[in-house]
Amino acid sequence: MKPVQFSIPKTQDTSFHVQKDEARDFYDHLHQHPEWQITAIHKGEGILFAGNSSIPFEAGEVFMLGSNTPHLLKNRRTTKTEIDEGVCNVSVLFGKASFG
Repeated sequence: MKPVQFSIPKTQDTSFHVQKDEARDFYDHLHQHPEWQITAIHKGEGILFAGNSSIPFEAGEVFMLGSNTPHLLKNRRTTKTEIDEGVCNVSVLFGKASFG
């Protein structure tokens, strides 16, 4: 499967972008972007597919993805309560030049 090239909604004058996602599901389309990404999972669990790896995760975990690494988050829900509660994660996205 070929990853979708994703554009982060930030301007040239912005060195990084903070994004909070609260939804029924994680964004589960294989995608990549030139920015590095640090993501903290606040609610939900599943599997992170990044590059050639698949990594189980749960609430409270943080991970970092390199530039142009194809990735997606896949939900793992077992109860109706987990489906109703949805998911939440916060990501910080930044370019190579963000820190000088």
